[in-house]
Amino acid sequence: MYVLVFFLMVSSILLSNSLELAEVKKDRIQAVTSDVKVVSFLAYRKAVIDYRSSNPAFTGQLSLVDLAPYFPLGYQETPGWNNVINTNNIFVYTQETMNIDILRNRLMNSMLVGHNDAGGLITLSGSQTNIALPPIIPNGSIVIVGS
Repeated sequence: MYVLVFFLMVSSILLSNSLELAEVKKDRIQAVTSDVKVVSFLAYRKAVIDYRSSNPAFTGQLSLVDLAPYFPLGYQETPGWNNVINTNNIFVYTQETMNIDILRNRLMNSMLVGHNDAGGLITLSGSQTNIALPPIIPNGSIVIVGS
C-alpha cells in the first residue's frame, strides 16, 4: 500500500515538473517567433529603403516583385506588409499583430514608429508626433516612417 502511495506521489511530482517545462518551452518558442516576425518586418523595411535609394524619383506602392532584388538571401515574403512612398517619406505598415516591445527595442524607441490613429502617427509609447500619414494606411496599423 505504501509503495502505491509513494509511486503516485513521485508520478505526480514528475508530471507537474514536466508540465512546467512544457510551459517554459512554449513561452520561449513564442518569444523567438515574435522576434523573428519583427526582424523580418524590419528586413522588409530595409528592402523598401534600398529600392528608394536606387530609384529616388519613385512614388507610390512597391510590390513584392519590385522588392525581390532587395530582400536578403533566404527572406520569406510575409503577406500583410505594405508600403507607400511619397516625395518626402517612406511608410512601411502592417495590420498584422507583432510584439510591440520587441519592435520598440529594435528601433531604439524611435519617434518614427507607432500606429495610425485617425491619419496621424502615435508613437509606441503613446506620444503624438504631428506626422500626417497617407490615407491609404488603415487606421490602427503599425507604421514605420523613414526617408
